[in-house]
Amino acid sequence: MGLPRGACSLRARLFRRHRKLAHPNALGVRGRARVHSGRNSTLLRLDGLGPEKKRAMTLETFRSWLEAYGRAWEARDSEAAASLYTDEATYQITPFLEPMRGRASLRDYWAHVAATEMQIQFEFEILAV
Repeated sequence: MGLPRGACSLRARLFRRHRKLAHPNALGVRGRARVHSGRNSTLLRLDGLGPEKKRAMTLETFRSWLEAYGRAWEARDSEAAASLYTDEATYQITPFLEPMRGRASLRDYWAHVAATEMQIQFEFEILAV
């Protein structure tokens, strides 16, 4: 059973391969991010930040989370990626599949993705506050 390939978003959408992430939240922080890899584009959704991120999202919190997320992608580090989410997090690659649930399943997914992705480059831009 192969795991689906994809990127990730924060109650938003991150399209892989030259597509963008828009993250609206209560504070109006919006941004976009790109993950460049050799795979086709896949829509992905997630729910649940790491324990220290339970407070309201600020511009700096959003920037810090995206930087850590990008480092995890580029380093292919499943532990670092999983640490960004809570144990209750859900991670949905496509609306056609059930979401993965919990940090352990996210870690397993990232370990698989890290072994299959090539030439990953992550970048982001905060669009508005």
